[in-house]
Amino acid sequence: MKMRRMIQRFIERPSRTFGFVFCLTVMSSMVACQTDDDNRQKDFEQEAYSTPSAITKTTFNGTVESRDSDDWRVSPFYAGLLTVQPPFPNPANPTQTVQLLVTIQSLDVLSRVRVWTFNPSRPSALWPVWNSTSLGPGILEIPMNPMNFTPSGSVTELRTTHRIILTDQLDQVITYGDVQIQ
Repeated sequence: MKMRRMIQRFIERPSRTFGFVFCLTVMSSMVACQTDDDNRQKDFEQEAYSTPSAITKTTFNGTVESRDSDDWRVSPFYAGLLTVQPPFPNPANPTQTVQLLVTIQSLDVLSRVRVWTFNPSRPSALWPVWNSTSLGPGILEIPMNPMNFTPSGSVTELRTTHRIILTDQLDQVITYGDVQIQ
């Protein structure tokens, strides 16, 4: 009898029941999406910290001659919020400034960008290349001096393929790719 009354109330108040079920469904979906986004970001970051490989070859003015499909993708956290133009020139020589352009779509996307590098001779050591604060929408021009790609500044150590990683104010990876110094 008690069960029958509970079922009767459940049927008589479908709007409350529907609201409760709807809220549970939405909350479950949000948790699942957040977990999926977090997992995709973690996977992306693991790829970012892997050994440099091929490069997206560009001319001195930014024209892409050949593309490495792994380079300069935007992380899951920043997808749709910014775009990245592959650095140019690539490959470069030790005396050329390598330009990287990031187009920020919105005012609240980033408050800081840091650029790091590492190369195969010291893959576990990140080396700071560039730092920016107080960002707004528009094109962020990141000039990179290859001589800053190594702690020693040694041209011998410099002549290799370097992994370049951009991180945000929370040190989450925004994008990454490889630059070759000849």
